[in-house]
Amino acid sequence: MNTDLKELGILIGLARRHKDYRQKDLANDLGVTTQAVSYWESGRSKVSPRYANELAEILDLDIKLILDPSRIPKGRSFDVPILTYVELLFFTPKKERLDDYYLRDERIDIPKAVEQKIGNETLLFGVVVLGNIMEPVLKEGSIVVMDAKQASNIIDGAMYVVRHYDNIKIRLIYATGPQKKLICYNDSYVDEVIDSTDKNFTILGKVVWACSEF
Repeated sequence: MNTDLKELGILIGLARRHKDYRQKDLANDLGVTTQAVSYWESGRSKVSPRYANELAEILDLDIKLILDPSRIPKGRSFDVPILTYVELLFFTPKKERLDDYYLRDERIDIPKAVEQKIGNETLLFGVVVLGNIMEPVLKEGSIVVMDAKQASNIIDGAMYVVRHYDNIKIRLIYATGPQKKLICYNDSYVDEVIDSTDKNFTILGKVVWACSEF
């Protein structure tokens, strides 16, 4: 994949979310398909000059960067968008898609070694930890990076970001027959047991990296 286009895609996606736009909203304003916007943000296609000026105006971007992505400053090791605080992140009931969430106007670099370990076929998002349920391992304000593409293959004892009803949690998961046990590090809290048939429970992604200070 063209590195310059990937950098431009990150820039477009971040600017879009900062404006509280969904991909569909931006596509409608520009008169293009949602898939076209998705391709721009993933770095799979270049923005046509036909749409560059309007895109720059809508997202407050420099049109020079859109037309020539090689101008975008380099230097980040691996850029991951950060979702809102974990206890405040709610799912839109009718559209459970990561693209529909509002992201903070921040990104975080993760070490190159992590990128090499997890490979390229990933869907990474950072989550800010709120509360002390996972202390002493994860303190309040820590950042965890989850891979949404590793949500379906559960590894006993690994850490995951999960949704139960409207609550987003970070827990260790153990699968015990038809049930899943959600473990927290802080002994002051009680572990949970969730039935696998519970339709209000969803595993969002596997935690692949964490940083205690941000």
